Amino acid sequence: MEARERAAKLAARRAGQVAVTTWDNTERAAPCRQPRVSGVAGGRAAALSRPSARDESFLKLRTRVSWLSCTREVAGAPEMYRHTVRRLARAQRGVATTPWFRAAGESCVLARFGNRVDTETNERVLARLRALDAAPLQGVVDLVPAYASLAVHYDAAATSREAVEAWVLDAVDVADGGAEARVVELPTVYDGEDLAAAASAAGLESKEAVAAAHAAGDYRVFFLGFTGGFPYLGGLDARLASVPRLETPRQLVPKGSVGIAAGQTGVYTRDTPGGWHLLGRTAAPLFDPARDPPALLRPGDLVRFVETDAAAAPPPPPPPLLPAPRDPVLEVAAGGVQSSLQDLGRVGHARHGVSRSGAADEHALRVANAVVGNAPGTPALEVAAGGFRVKCVAPCAVGLAGADCGGVVQRADGSTVPAPVVATTLLFPGDELRLGPAKDGARAYVSLAGGFDAPVALGSASSDLRAGLGGQTLQTGDVLGRAASVDAPPRVRAARDAHPRSEPPGPATWSVRVLPGPGDPGSDDGGPGVSEKAADALARLVAAGPLVVSPRSDRMAVVAASSTALEGGQQLSEACASGTIQLPPDGNPVILLAEHQTTGGYVVPGVVARADLWKVGQARPGDLFELEATTADAAAAALRELRAATLDVERLVTEDVDLATMALGPNQMGEWEGRE
Repeated sequence: MEARERAAKLAARRAGQVAVTTWDNTERAAPCRQPRVSGVAGGRAAALSRPSARDESFLKLRTRVSWLSCTREVAGAPEMYRHTVRRLARAQRGVATTPWFRAAGESCVLARFGNRVDTETNERVLARLRALDAAPLQGVVDLVPAYASLAVHYDAAATSREAVEAWVLDAVDVADGGAEARVVELPTVYDGEDLAAAASAAGLESKEAVAAAHAAGDYRVFFLGFTGGFPYLGGLDARLASVPRLETPRQLVPKGSVGIAAGQTGVYTRDTPGGWHLLGRTAAPLFDPARDPPALLRPGDLVRFVETDAAAAPPPPPPPLLPAPRDPVLEVAAGGVQSSLQDLGRVGHARHGVSRSGAADEHALRVANAVVGNAPGTPALEVAAGGFRVKCVAPCAVGLAGADCGGVVQRADGSTVPAPVVATTLLFPGDELRLGPAKDGARAYVSLAGGFDAPVALGSASSDLRAGLGGQTLQTGDVLGRAASVDAPPRVRAARDAHPRSEPPGPATWSVRVLPGPGDPGSDDGGPGVSEKAADALARLVAAGPLVVSPRSDRMAVVAASSTALEGGQQLSEACASGTIQLPPDGNPVILLAEHQTTGGYVVPGVVARADLWKVGQARPGDLFELEATTADAAAAALRELRAATLDVERLVTEDVDLATMALGPNQMGEWEGRE
């Protein structure tokens, strides 16, 4: 069957046709295009045109040429074609078959295969990705390809950088079997509000000329990033490549918008801020979490934008709702500023542009679960800023951790008792758990013995509020259920609490350990110079003095400001790790948090150590970050120590307590506090 399919495709190509896949996964034959191969070498963009497959001299070549790789000279080719092949073959010799490594914190390693955007380098990246997928390493949680690098995210408490690098080096690249690139068509309405501005910047005579130029080519998918399913495409017409980013990004770009900027083109897969010139829109669903894989496109695909008449796009799906729980225990009386269900995040999908999400303060989540006897990654409530209330509808045990919101329980008879942090509190029907304003942090966590019954999307119950994955922010009237029944209450209190419980009169100061960034990928040739420059960049960041947390902070990132001017800028896009400190052109540091984009293109002078990332999740506007340089070994040791503290919580607790006995007193915790 496969041989017949290959023969049919070859016959179609000889007839001037190619097999294409439309966005709804149906296949058909279509005329061959004349795609452009574009790349960046030495900071300069170049565009080359492929001869038409209908050109008789091209069809008579004795050896088949892939104009996506152009890696060998072809006997019998016309001189102009041989010259183009030789040029690209010379460029290929600069591609590394063995990668070099740069650390992005103590939990991420970047294997770099080159320092420019070209197809051959990207094919090396994808070949190594296929090899690593075939032989997974314990402790590795995600693999993320980019233009010229492959990021390996791993748990530094479970494996080491040395083990990860050896694993990557020992892998034998897996070729794609010589299969032709899959061609995916996206029907596009060219009615974008920036068509006229793009025509002016590109030197084209009309909006129609911009649409025709954009729709004329085949675009290679180099990788997915930014948001779920967002494709980074290469092959933009050289004239359109001169269209820059917008001077002022839009606060909201509608889902499905087709845009161009700075030599790139892509499709926004979510309603999100953006700074590209908008040319049109497509109704093709590039990302669907119910699909496996969730992204329509994959690296190595060719994309065609097929111009079509204006047509009504399908209505957006309704926001996900919490299903009716099987074992209801709590009803939301007040949802607060932003409250959601979170676990340790979703892994294995970053290559599709899916953020890990999860708790902004991972340590507090672990502690909250520990004091009720749950597994560390059991879903719990993340409550931003406090102001949250839930009413009990069935007997249950809850645990609080993270920011102290002065929690109290109002009983059915009107009396109140404290609900202390890092401790278990029993609730009975009619009780109401009330959290006031956060006193010493930004986020509180509420766990439930037996765990919350939460919808799972892509292997996680985390609510990714930007991507629309999992549940959404909790609203008054939402009913929360229990995933598993428990026969007895869990442990009573934590033995250790890493969160400082003092209440300073002014902004808090957080001591944060940082490591050097991976260095500029566009100037990295594998030598020691990049590491030296990265160390200098970290030193300048630390010396810039305390960073002040800005109100422009959320679950995606914490924006800060420095009293000393810092030089930011853009660089070749590659994967980002949680805790990455980016410096955009305005020079204000941006520390990536739970819902950060999977890839980015800003300068990276440093990465926050995982053991201190919880502090970033707890910082409030006006708080200060005092940065302290550390090493990868010290950061990994600190992470193991922090995890051990959570295990101590599970060991140093009350045992053999029954619900009936604890229910005798008005404050169940008071009788048992201090027992071991």
